[in-house]
Amino acid sequence: MKKMNKTIFWILVIVIFLGFMIWSLGFCLGGCTITLPEDVTTTTTITSTSTTTILRWTYVGSPGFSAGGVYDRLSLYVYNDTPYVAYGDVANSNQATVMKYNGSTWENVGSAGFSAGAAFTPSLYVCNDTPYVAYQDHGNSDKVTVMKYGP
Repeated sequence: MKKMNKTIFWILVIVIFLGFMIWSLGFCLGGCTITLPEDVTTTTTITSTSTTTILRWTYVGSPGFSAGGVYDRLSLYVYNDTPYVAYGDVANSNQATVMKYNGSTWENVGSAGFSAGAAFTPSLYVCNDTPYVAYQDHGNSDKVTVMKYGP
């Protein structure tokens, strides 16, 4: 078997590269997202109508808005474009706290640290503006507790 001529080798590499680029462009014309290497927080969406939209991650309110750290896990739920979070609040003995974003700041829904004991693995759901949170309640022998905020 003869050694491949370097010129032929590089021609094949270029043809394969160009073929891949053409295939990628055809694939992207249907709509895809490309991450720009100079700014990893920015992506550009290319659509078949050749319009370009810049998408960015932005903060919802201030970063680090909780009074203390998050114990165990948190749960996020968005209801009618209003985000809610539920978590075990380290600033309140790891008890459950629910907060919602009011359009300019994060605010407590009811009292912070409202559970009987530490709240593990909270799960949040909002229905008709009423938030419900389920969690493993250390104050009740680590059994499941479900609470809602409202009348």
